[in-house]
Amino acid sequence: MFIQVKDAVKKYGKDNSLVYALNSANLEIEESEICVILGPSGSGKSTLLNVLGGLDSLDSGSVVIDGKEITGLNARQLTEYRRSDVGFVFQFYNLIPDLTVKENIEVVSDISEDPLDVEEILKALGMEQYKYRFPRELSGGQQQRTAIGRALIKNPKILLCDELTGALDSNSSAAVLKYIEKVNGEFKTTIIIITHNEDIRHMADRIIRIKDGKVVSNEKNNHKLSVENIEI
Repeated sequence: MFIQVKDAVKKYGKDNSLVYALNSANLEIEESEICVILGPSGSGKSTLLNVLGGLDSLDSGSVVIDGKEITGLNARQLTEYRRSDVGFVFQFYNLIPDLTVKENIEVVSDISEDPLDVEEILKALGMEQYKYRFPRELSGGQQQRTAIGRALIKNPKILLCDELTGALDSNSSAAVLKYIEKVNGEFKTTIIIITHNEDIRHMADRIIRIKDGKVVSNEKNNHKLSVENIEI
């Protein structure tokens, strides 16, 4: 199994204010899957994503990714893990305003061991014609596609997406998700999307539901649809 989380516990506060963000959470995700994680606000989705990305640590339990246990890594090793194995896409794009689309995507390639070709990324994301534009000249959907490109160029094993369509209208959301689908098909990247949007689950290979810090279901989607057949 490509990703395994076992008995994951993450607590905040103490005594009467103790909160379990993750409470003995368990899950498995196969390589090259699109996995959609659903749950209400405060259910532990973002904490789980941060743990998978090496941005947060567990109080107990284990996380194994591609045979590597990341829960025991020191700060230097975690930095290397984030740099080489993980790409992040957030709801807000965090593009550098004075760099073009192409430059924003390329900005992390210098610290990557095996970066993808920027022109290949631009083509895959439908951004070739916009590569010399600045963020202020782009729509929200185009900015998000640029952010996806920046995460992809370092050729990560995992792409972690936190509410990536949360700030977009339905048309822009559908366009971004089509490119996520295309990226998964072309580069075989394992993609994990956390979202409140139930409709997005239809594009997933695997659907995970989390509530009160526990994984309450983890199922293969036997009725997967292409994004063009989903109402977002």
